[in-house]
Amino acid sequence: MNEYVEKFIGTILIQDELFQINFIKENIINNIKLIHPLVDNLFHLIINKNLNKELILLLDKLYDICWVQLHTGHWSEVSNDWRSLFSLCCFLIVIFTIHNNKQVIGNSEEEIKNIDELKSLIKKCDEGLMMGDDSYRSYLHGIVDEIHKELISLKGIPKLTNLEDNNLGDNLSPKLKKKKINLDSIIQNNNFLNQIILQKDKLIPIVDKNISIQEFKLKYFDKQIPCIIKGAAKDWSAFTKWKDLNYLLENAAYRTVPIEIGKYYTSDDWSQQLIPFHEYLDKFLLYNNKNLNSDFNGKQEEHDKTTVSASIIGYLAQHPLFEQIHSLRKDIQEPIYCILGKEGNLISVNSWFGPSGTISPLHTDPYDNILVQIIGFKYIRVYHPDETSNLYKRKTGLLSSNTSEIDNLFILEKDKHLQQELLENTFPLVKNCKCYWEGILEEGDYLYIPKLYWHYVQSLLISFSVSFWFE
Repeated sequence: MNEYVEKFIGTILIQDELFQINFIKENIINNIKLIHPLVDNLFHLIINKNLNKELILLLDKLYDICWVQLHTGHWSEVSNDWRSLFSLCCFLIVIFTIHNNKQVIGNSEEEIKNIDELKSLIKKCDEGLMMGDDSYRSYLHGIVDEIHKELISLKGIPKLTNLEDNNLGDNLSPKLKKKKINLDSIIQNNNFLNQIILQKDKLIPIVDKNISIQEFKLKYFDKQIPCIIKGAAKDWSAFTKWKDLNYLLENAAYRTVPIEIGKYYTSDDWSQQLIPFHEYLDKFLLYNNKNLNSDFNGKQEEHDKTTVSASIIGYLAQHPLFEQIHSLRKDIQEPIYCILGKEGNLISVNSWFGPSGTISPLHTDPYDNILVQIIGFKYIRVYHPDETSNLYKRKTGLLSSNTSEIDNLFILEKDKHLQQELLENTFPLVKNCKCYWEGILEEGDYLYIPKLYWHYVQSLLISFSVSFWFE
């Protein structure tokens, strides 16, 4: 890692080509409205090789200013220039912190301090990757990968305490081991899958994984009919690698990820938190899976029932994880059918990783979508846009453009009485819907969802999915 940092700084100071300091200075100062004069001071210090604590303090001040700008108003209205400056600040803070504090690395007497410092630097990189633009993404990727490797070598991958609660034993130690911790063994006792009864005349069409682009286009894409392409992702590296928690931890344990907290994204108590990936696995994914299973089987103790509520359901949902943690990007493939859009463009690739029971309420998306199921199973229901009048589209608020008032369809057999009550008393028009499909998305399957079609998604096991929007 030190070699990476010193090589980079040497390039800035000697050649001034790789990073193009003067160009960046001119671009930022000319394009950001009401920019703080500290920006000019920042570049003055860098160009004049004043790489000391004064520079770090200046970067911290600029970082705070950018943070306020990024969190003022709606995200879509934030100037891309502020995002660019924010990612630059994050990167330079990390680079010059390491440069000015080399004892952070390789000093066994300062190991605790080193680990805390490294975690802080990783978080800073991830903030730049999540909230910045693409201008410095490759630089941030380069340094955060080096720091994460350094932290793994010092501390190993973290112990997941809720693995013990799942009766799997203590498979993890402070130092990295290659023993697999297979998610199949964690979710094998989940009975939600057996609680789904599908209507045979409403099943989502299932097609062979070898279906040609031409046949898919003719039978499904052109006619805007959803379908499940069976087992199409089983040759992906992710299909086997991501079931090993050690593999995921080795690549992402200390990386910061955004977690949705709450039963649904439409809930009044819904919120988001930024936490390390390993904490998400332990405190939300494994913990919720354990308690949901206990609750289902009637074995949950009374004091646990009070703690398992909507407020502790955590979901790593609709996040461009592979733009942030690009070491996982090599494990997936873009479905070939994404080229069928009018422009042939891939719009976004998002991850959906959560415990049993996570729900995406009935909503529409503005693009065609191929949802790929890597781990676990999901129940899917898709409604044709012609059924919109029966689906109680929200009339006010930020979600009014694409979300229904129907949060939960109560699709489990044990909740059928709740579904009946829901349909009869609260949303009676749903019973009038004729044009819809439902099905179970299994591991390795693709699901094609046409744009603007209503869809409801509920995980039946621990689940990891990847969505590909295209046009």
